[in-house]
Amino acid sequence: MDSALKKVSYSVFLDPTQNESDYFAYKIMQRWAQQQKQFAQDPKAAVQLHNQIHVHKDIYLSGLYLHQLKPELAKALASGLTQDTINNQTLTSMLEAHQVIDRARPQADKSVTDSVSMITASVNRLDEICGATIEQVVKAEVDSETIVSALKTALSPQHDSMISELQGLRALVKDQQKLIEQLINQAGSIEHKPVANVSEIKPISDVDARMSNVQKVKKKGIF
Repeated sequence: MDSALKKVSYSVFLDPTQNESDYFAYKIMQRWAQQQKQFAQDPKAAVQLHNQIHVHKDIYLSGLYLHQLKPELAKALASGLTQDTINNQTLTSMLEAHQVIDRARPQADKSVTDSVSMITASVNRLDEICGATIEQVVKAEVDSETIVSALKTALSPQHDSMISELQGLRALVKDQQKLIEQLINQAGSIEHKPVANVSEIKPISDVDARMSNVQKVKKKGIF
């Protein structure tokens, strides 16, 4: 009966002297080969030996996964394999460049974030104040209309009374004007009697005549 396990052998040809990625891979595999010999000589290192032998399977299958996902991504990672590029930042950049993940947005500065939060809070507060002010204005307009209506209702009788009084006064003034015109017409028709001229009235006697009479009476011995 055939075994369920299938052995697949594959040889990788590297050029450590001309390719930096090949040199890096060659040095790692060389170290693994030395460790595998040490684990094989140590009975207590059976688990480490098992993992060391089967590590190539994990490497090949993970590379196969990347190749099926993005062939160009697998090739880019292989060609850029160096000690300096094995980090999360390089891997993230590769994934973004090949559109495997969305490009990360730069994190905003904390001061900018705080300023935006303050501006947002101020705008919300301003909206609340404007809304309250508009409600007050509308209420004030309604109250003013109510007050004006009440004043019109209260002043309407007084207004009618004043109009009646003014009409009565106007009629009275017309009657007085007619009476004055009648008196003026009557005064113009009266005949004036002649008056004596003042210059024609002569005095009975003057002061010198009176003094002469007094002296005559005095000589006769009356005084």
